Amino acid sequence: MTQNALVASQWYVITAIPDHLSTIGLSILIDKVKKIGNMIKAGQTFSGETAKPLTVANLGGVIFVKVRIGGGLITDVHYGKMYEVKKLLGEEQCFKTNTTELIGYGEAAANSIPVWMHGSNNAKYAAKKMEYNKITNEFLGRF
Repeated sequence: MTQNALVASQWYVITAIPDHLSTIGLSILIDKVKKIGNMIKAGQTFSGETAKPLTVANLGGVIFVKVRIGGGLITDVHYGKMYEVKKLLGEEQCFKTNTTELIGYGEAAANSIPVWMHGSNNAKYAAKKMEYNKITNEFLGRF
C-alpha cells in the first residue's frame, strides 16, 4: 500500500517530534522512498516499458509537531534537534510553522472533536494560536 501511495502521489510530508528518537529515522525513511523509486525504475527498464514512466512522490517537507515551549521560547533540546534536521535535509525541506505541545490538543482528541469546538480553557488557548491553520496555509503555499 505504501509503495502504491508513493507512486500515486506527487508529494509526501513527514511529521516529526523534534527529539532524538522521533527524528532518528528521517534519513532512513527518505532513503527507503528513493530505493522504492529506483526499484520501480529498474522494473520498468527491465520490462521494456515505453509508456510514460512511473515516478515516486518527492519529499514535500518535514512538519515539526509537539514542539516544547518554555517561557515563550522553544526548549533547547527541541530547538537543537530542529536545527540538526534543517542542516541535514536543508532549510527549505522543513516547514517554518509547527505545532506546540499543548494539552488542549490532547483534550480535544480524547473527546474526538476539533480543538476549536472543545470547551476547556486549554483547548480554547490552543485553538486561539491557530497553529494548524498556519501549517495548512504553508502547505497550500508549497503545493
